[in-house]
Amino acid sequence: MPMSTCTVSVIIPVFNKWELTEACLQSLALQTKQPIEVIVVDNCSEDMTPHACPALGAALFGKNFVYLRQNKNCNFAPACNIGARAATGTLLFFLNNDTVLLADWLPPLLAALEAPPYPSMVAPLLLYPRFAGRPERIQHLGLVFEPQLYPAHLYEGFPAAHPVCKKVRRYQALTGAALLIPKRIFIESGLFDEDFINGGEDVELGLRLSAAGHILTCVPEARIYHLASQTPGIHAHAAQNAVTLKEKAMQFITPDMHFFAEKDGYTLGLTPGLKVYLDLPARRKEIIQKRVAAARSAQELEALIESEPVCHAAYPALAALYHNEGNIRAAADTLYLALRLRSHPELAQALAPLAAAVGDKGMLAHAERLCIWYNTKDFAEIHESATFMRGFTQQLGMTAPCTLYEHWLHHTDAMRRFFGPHAAPHG
Repeated sequence: MPMSTCTVSVIIPVFNKWELTEACLQSLALQTKQPIEVIVVDNCSEDMTPHACPALGAALFGKNFVYLRQNKNCNFAPACNIGARAATGTLLFFLNNDTVLLADWLPPLLAALEAPPYPSMVAPLLLYPRFAGRPERIQHLGLVFEPQLYPAHLYEGFPAAHPVCKKVRRYQALTGAALLIPKRIFIESGLFDEDFINGGEDVELGLRLSAAGHILTCVPEARIYHLASQTPGIHAHAAQNAVTLKEKAMQFITPDMHFFAEKDGYTLGLTPGLKVYLDLPARRKEIIQKRVAAARSAQELEALIESEPVCHAAYPALAALYHNEGNIRAAADTLYLALRLRSHPELAQALAPLAAAVGDKGMLAHAERLCIWYNTKDFAEIHESATFMRGFTQQLGMTAPCTLYEHWLHHTDAMRRFFGPHAAPHG
């Protein structure tokens, strides 16, 4: 049976934040032309959700709406599994309530499932409606893994119009914020692992499917706005989830961020704290830096950033121009975008007073967390990690990442200066 004739069951786990669920359901009804089943699994919300959701769902979707109220907050994975078991559709679309569906979001996903390379799980391109003062930046184009095996969103913060959005890539994992998978495959795979608490279960599922030979892709033609991290306490169990992911799936992870970067003409860089970021090859960086130095207006630098988001030298220069013009908000936004693309302590130190000046508590907290991390981290521990990673990447034959750690270790003194006074010289 062609995928376009199958029923799609949209499963939305929620906990409070009724205003988000309301907007999500309304956009889902407005932007979906195909018949769908909509299942809201309410994790014992304490706001307007249990009173307003059933009525709105019925008004928008009629008999195709199902409201499943739980007697406790069972978290993301169990709620999704409850919805999946109750679904009547042959395809399951897991959807966060902090999303807004855009026109024609579903047809490209359905088409992708029935076209080569015949993926078993697909995700739309997720976009921030606005990010650091700029419209439509990438939130999720697929998950990749850094040399240290940490998952990362590929090209997060890039403009939605950038050429990297036009490629279809095969990934080891995708975000669970918006995910389409045949019900049969989801059930046979064992569903979401309920040992995770609001984070990591989507990564583990993807790794499990990839290891079994399934293909996972992102479909850039399908686009959805994602506000991201709106569930109360969503990051409260991040450390525990990281341990759980390591225990359950480390053997499935292949570091691949550098492969994606190389294919798109980028390389990787390392911050003093060993955080990996996308960078430009030496020759391209030299050309870009000359263009930054020659720029005389904010408009020139903004255009340069839009065309090449990892021209890292452009951001401090642009922020300085905005600051000199008295536009502190634009200066702060610029440095915040720069910090999200490259988590460097100098950017955090420059951003903190600007964020405080404009009263942006979230931005200030982000900058302060990084500053505190560098001020309290034991440099000897970082040095030990860099030494281990050099050996690890060398053993795996990963030449480019190995060179990164070699370079970092060669410049130990330069790296040490970013850490607090307690960071004693390495033995």
